[in-house]
Amino acid sequence: MMPIAIVARPGIGPGARNSPFARRFASNRIPAAAAALLPDCDPPAWVYLPAPLDPISSTAIRQKKVGQ
Repeated sequence: MMPIAIVARPGIGPGARNSPFARRFASNRIPAAAAALLPDCDPPAWVYLPAPLDPISSTAIRQKKVGQ
């Protein structure tokens, strides 16, 4: 097992934070402000990271980055 970071995406929002996973591991969630500590946390630590919501798919974002 390893710590997990969940990044906000359009259309997901509250659903991810209220998912079966989030409810099951609620006591293991760390605040977004402490996300830099996640690699040093013991599993099943996790963090939900709010982010600018861009409707472009993750694949398109990665492809754009590779082409820069």
